[in-house]
Amino acid sequence: MKKQIKKIAAALILAGGVMGIPHRATAEEIVKIIGEGNKVIASYSASTVTSIEFGEGQIAEVADNYIMIPLTDNIKFKMIKVEGGVPYTLTASGSTLTAGEWANNGATKQMEDFWIGEFEVTQDIWKEVMGITDAKLPVSSYEATVGSTIYPVGTAQTKIGDKYPIANVSWNAICDGDSSFLSKINARLKELKANNPALAAALGDKEFRLPNEWEWAYAAAGGKNYASLQYWYSGISGTTQPANPELDKVAVNSVITTLTSVAEVGSKEPNALGLYDMTGNVWERCSGLGYPGHVNEYGYLDNSGTWQSSYRPQRGSSWGYTTANSFRISYRGYDTGTTGRGINGGFRLAL
Repeated sequence: MKKQIKKIAAALILAGGVMGIPHRATAEEIVKIIGEGNKVIASYSASTVTSIEFGEGQIAEVADNYIMIPLTDNIKFKMIKVEGGVPYTLTASGSTLTAGEWANNGATKQMEDFWIGEFEVTQDIWKEVMGITDAKLPVSSYEATVGSTIYPVGTAQTKIGDKYPIANVSWNAICDGDSSFLSKINARLKELKANNPALAAALGDKEFRLPNEWEWAYAAAGGKNYASLQYWYSGISGTTQPANPELDKVAVNSVITTLTSVAEVGSKEPNALGLYDMTGNVWERCSGLGYPGHVNEYGYLDNSGTWQSSYRPQRGSSWGYTTANSFRISYRGYDTGTTGRGINGGFRLAL
């Protein structure tokens, strides 16, 4: 590790000398470095990456529009910054821009900044956080169904691989209690912040969570530029529903080839924010605070934080759906309870 640090230090010193560290470096600033024990913390002058910490082999990369978070030396994942500052209307039908019943209910919200995962949570992240092996993955444990179709373990629809999205996990396994995924990964995040000042400065007291329905739809629609993008599917624009081949550019789906299977994350084109698989591949669970004024809707969380049923909302549709209409950004699904699992259902992290 010391040899690695010396090489890094030498390269940086050649580039500009030792002068201390600002929290943010501009594109005009020369590279600056400071050594501290067995760590080197550096601010970069490149316009993309503004701060990196080198320490104990793990690198937390902090930029203006993303954070790369290391779980281990080999498992790192990117959280994309989504800028707010504009109003967004959560719609129930048509494209995200269609004035539907939610607009009539006043469901327009001034969006705030947040972070969301570049990809769905993958199997390698789930295994690392939960401390399990391939043999204990939820997709390894039992046969499952999508609609009336049965998928035994070992078929294409229950693929095992580090870069496949985790699926077949319940809401409770993700969210509920000390043994849940979110509890465990937030404990890990706390440790990472303690050892990575740049990461701690960028995130403050933020913790990993599920995106709420507003955030998910806004990110899928392209963020603050959603009005000009006019996304029908996440990454495909259209004032009317695009042709099926257009859907295939951004979504792992079963519309053209009936009952295809799950794919590795990032196998299709991203949207304007650099987010992959917001349409298709696996359903993505969301927290509530959507569907305002409709307390009887499945998966409704009221403003006091009380769920109105055991159902939980999910967005984005999945590889198992055969109707293009189901892949609209505005299309809303729900999981049938907090313990239900499905091999076409996963989730994405937010901060």
